[in-house]
Amino acid sequence: MDGKCYAEELVSQLGIVHELGRYTLTEQGIRDFAGQWDPLPLHIGDGGMWGGVIASGVHTIAVFQRLAASVVYMNWALVAGHKLRETVLACPARPGDVLFGTVVVTEVGPTRRGRARVTLDGRLTNQRAETVLTLTVDCYVLSRVGEAGVCATDGNSYSGQEDRRGAESG
Repeated sequence: MDGKCYAEELVSQLGIVHELGRYTLTEQGIRDFAGQWDPLPLHIGDGGMWGGVIASGVHTIAVFQRLAASVVYMNWALVAGHKLRETVLACPARPGDVLFGTVVVTEVGPTRRGRARVTLDGRLTNQRAETVLTLTVDCYVLSRVGEAGVCATDGNSYSGQEDRRGAESG
């Protein structure tokens, strides 16, 4: 076996909190990221009403992605991301903040075309235990059961024919 966690194994991880480690923001890192991807004054200037620069929301999401990729996704038989939803930037991330990440697998969908949709809730908090970011992510993870079979908790089974109908209907 390749040592990767497939969809079937993720079913046993439903509800378990996975610690992602930490990332420390620096003023220079915030300015550099924003200079390339989100060059607004609150990220590259004096910070205006924020009393100093704050990290871009895109930067904050990128920090989450880096932590999740390094600790969780690299161990999964991941196909690709599918959707970011329910994304909330709850408070600003500032230079010197230490961001701690967590991930909880909340759903593993039925296998279709040799893969299953996995939904997870992610969170970043800072050193003051303030929530900085919450988000829900849908991604696809390979299944060991192949083209048709069950990997989810709902007990549904899909065949290749049903897969094509599902793709046509949305």
